[in-house]
Amino acid sequence: MFFLCGGCNKPDTRPKLQVYAHRGARSYAPENTIPGYATGLAIGTDWVDMDIVMSKDGEVIVSHDIRLNPDIVRGPDGKFITDRKLVRTLSLAEIQNYDVGRLDMASAYSKFFPAPAWNGWSTHAHPA
Repeated sequence: MFFLCGGCNKPDTRPKLQVYAHRGARSYAPENTIPGYATGLAIGTDWVDMDIVMSKDGEVIVSHDIRLNPDIVRGPDGKFITDRKLVRTLSLAEIQNYDVGRLDMASAYSKFFPAPAWNGWSTHAHPA
């Protein structure tokens, strides 16, 4: 696991709670993506972390899973994959043909991230 520091240049020596954006800020951007990490740092977290895997041709790939995850990976045809290929068996060029930007709403994993009704959001809203 690697960590990127968003607040390391702040000369504050007081002990404080460190806030991590695990795999980026997945509530705001796809996890394990550059936009996810940039957003995680932009919203004020101290760190973002990432998991890495090596590709067949020795490239470092940011991926939480050692296999392609059908819940979040679409193939070149735009359809969610069904085969959980090992990342290490694919070259960087092959990996770049996949899209990890969306969650398959038909997957069991998506049940952890239901789309809330308005009343779910409104409880978090602040009057202007």
